[in-house]
Amino acid sequence: MCSIKKMSSEKSLVNTVYHAVIISGFSIGYAMLSKKAFGMKPIDVGKTDMNDIGKLTFIISASIFTRDYLVKEGIIPDNIMK
Repeated sequence: MCSIKKMSSEKSLVNTVYHAVIISGFSIGYAMLSKKAFGMKPIDVGKTDMNDIGKLTFIISASIFTRDYLVKEGIIPDNIMK
């Protein structure tokens, strides 16, 4: 019984890290794209204002949408460990 709980916990940790890497990667990509394509200044987390909050919300939302779309199309897996 203990090994099943450990395995479940390990799967959960691996899948959480996988999702974090995917969302972080897309977020970095979208931030770089917005800076180059639209000339947007990078977000300064230490001096966050409403403009930066809007940018951050857009970037994270676009990243989640992209991840969900790629999972739905079968391009990337939903979870690494099942």
